[in-house]
Amino acid sequence: MRFTLPIAALALLALPLGHPASAQEDGGAKRKLDAALSVLRVHQDAAGKSCLDAMTRVHQTEDQVGNVTRESANGDHANANADIARDVLESDYENAETACAPDAVQACRSDPHLPACAKFGAISDN
Repeated sequence: MRFTLPIAALALLALPLGHPASAQEDGGAKRKLDAALSVLRVHQDAAGKSCLDAMTRVHQTEDQVGNVTRESANGDHANANADIARDVLESDYENAETACAPDAVQACRSDPHLPACAKFGAISDN
Protein backbone atom coordinates (compact mmCIF):
# COMPACT_ATOMS: atom_id res chain seq x y z
CA MET A 1 0.00 0.00 0.00
CA ARG A 2 1.42 3.36 -1.03
CA PHE A 3 0.68 6.64 0.64
CA THR A 4 0.73 10.22 -0.53
CA LEU A 5 4.10 11.79 0.18
CA PRO A 6 4.55 15.43 1.12
CA ILE A 7 6.11 17.58 -1.57
CA ALA A 8 9.10 18.29 0.67
CA ALA A 9 9.80 14.56 0.94
CA LEU A 10 9.60 14.15 -2.82
CA ALA A 11 12.12 16.93 -3.20
CA LEU A 12 14.70 14.67 -1.55
CA LEU A 13 14.59 12.48 -4.62
CA ALA A 14 15.20 15.43 -6.89
CA LEU A 15 18.34 16.60 -5.12
CA PRO A 16 21.50 15.40 -6.82
CA LEU A 17 23.88 13.33 -4.78
CA GLY A 18 26.92 15.35 -3.89
CA HIS A 19 30.28 14.54 -2.43
CA PRO A 20 31.80 11.24 -3.51
CA ALA A 21 32.58 9.11 -0.48
CA SER A 22 35.79 7.69 -1.92
CA ALA A 23 37.39 6.63 -5.14
CA GLN A 24 36.19 3.09 -4.40
CA GLU A 25 32.58 4.23 -3.99
CA ASP A 26 32.33 5.84 -7.42
CA GLY A 27 31.62 2.49 -9.09
CA GLY A 28 29.48 1.04 -6.32
CA ALA A 29 26.67 2.06 -4.05
CA LYS A 30 26.42 5.69 -5.19
CA ARG A 31 26.16 4.68 -8.84
CA LYS A 32 23.46 2.10 -8.03
CA LEU A 33 21.63 4.62 -5.87
CA ASP A 34 21.77 7.20 -8.69
CA ALA A 35 20.20 4.65 -11.05
CA ALA A 36 17.40 3.83 -8.59
CA LEU A 37 16.74 7.52 -8.01
CA SER A 38 16.54 8.10 -11.77
CA VAL A 39 13.55 5.77 -11.78
CA LEU A 40 12.01 7.25 -8.64
CA ARG A 41 12.29 10.79 -9.99
CA VAL A 42 9.89 9.75 -12.74
CA HIS A 43 7.67 7.59 -10.50
CA GLN A 44 7.79 9.66 -7.32
CA ASP A 45 4.76 7.91 -5.88
CA ALA A 46 6.78 4.66 -5.83
CA ALA A 47 9.27 6.00 -3.26
CA GLY A 48 8.51 4.56 0.14
CA LYS A 49 9.12 6.03 3.57
CA SER A 50 12.28 3.99 4.15
CA CYS A 51 13.78 5.32 0.91
CA LEU A 52 12.90 8.91 1.77
CA ASP A 53 14.27 8.51 5.29
CA ALA A 54 17.49 7.06 3.89
CA MET A 55 17.81 9.95 1.43
CA THR A 56 17.33 12.44 4.24
CA ARG A 57 20.25 10.79 6.04
CA VAL A 58 22.39 10.82 2.86
CA HIS A 59 21.82 14.55 2.33
CA GLN A 60 22.57 15.32 5.99
CA THR A 61 25.80 13.36 5.82
CA GLU A 62 26.77 14.98 2.51
CA ASP A 63 26.41 18.36 4.21
CA GLN A 64 28.57 17.17 7.11
CA VAL A 65 31.24 15.85 4.74
CA GLY A 66 31.29 19.22 2.99
CA ASN A 67 31.69 21.05 6.29
CA VAL A 68 34.42 18.74 7.59
CA THR A 69 36.25 18.80 4.25
CA ARG A 70 36.32 22.60 4.30
CA GLU A 71 37.74 22.44 7.82
CA SER A 72 40.34 19.83 6.86
CA ALA A 73 42.71 22.56 5.75
CA ASN A 74 43.15 23.35 9.45
CA GLY A 75 45.21 20.26 10.32
CA ASP A 76 45.61 16.50 10.56
CA HIS A 77 42.81 16.01 13.11
CA ALA A 78 40.33 17.53 10.69
CA ASN A 79 41.65 15.26 7.90
CA ALA A 80 40.92 12.22 10.09
CA ASN A 81 37.41 13.59 10.71
CA ALA A 82 36.92 14.03 6.95
CA ASP A 83 37.95 10.41 6.34
CA ILE A 84 35.47 9.21 8.96
CA ALA A 85 32.72 11.38 7.51
CA ARG A 86 33.36 9.99 4.02
CA ASP A 87 33.19 6.43 5.41
CA VAL A 88 29.85 7.24 7.03
CA LEU A 89 28.63 8.74 3.76
CA GLU A 90 29.62 5.63 1.83
CA SER A 91 27.66 3.55 4.33
CA ASP A 92 24.69 5.90 3.94
CA TYR A 93 24.83 5.47 0.15
CA GLU A 94 24.73 1.70 0.61
CA ASN A 95 21.82 1.92 3.06
CA ALA A 96 19.88 4.26 0.77
CA GLU A 97 20.50 2.00 -2.23
CA THR A 98 19.18 -0.94 -0.19
CA ALA A 99 16.11 1.09 0.84
CA CYS A 100 15.36 2.66 -2.55
CA ALA A 101 16.18 -0.15 -5.00
CA PRO A 102 13.06 -2.24 -4.17
CA ASP A 103 10.89 0.83 -4.80
CA ALA A 104 12.60 1.36 -8.17
CA VAL A 105 12.10 -2.32 -9.04
CA GLN A 106 8.37 -2.00 -8.33
CA ALA A 107 8.17 1.16 -10.45
CA CYS A 108 9.94 -0.59 -13.33
CA ARG A 109 7.54 -3.51 -13.12
CA SER A 110 4.68 -1.07 -13.62
CA ASP A 111 6.44 0.85 -16.43
CA PRO A 112 9.16 -1.43 -17.91
CA HIS A 113 9.70 0.72 -21.01
CA LEU A 114 10.93 3.69 -19.00
CA PRO A 115 14.50 4.53 -20.15
CA ALA A 116 15.62 4.94 -16.54
CA CYS A 117 14.56 1.32 -15.89
CA ALA A 118 16.97 0.03 -18.54
CA LYS A 119 19.83 1.91 -16.91
CA PHE A 120 18.74 0.82 -13.43
CA GLY A 121 18.50 -2.82 -14.48
CA ALA A 122 21.90 -2.81 -16.13
CA ILE A 123 23.57 -1.21 -13.11
CA SER A 124 21.76 -3.17 -10.41
CA ASP A 125 22.73 -6.45 -12.12
CA ASN A 126 26.43 -5.62 -11.65
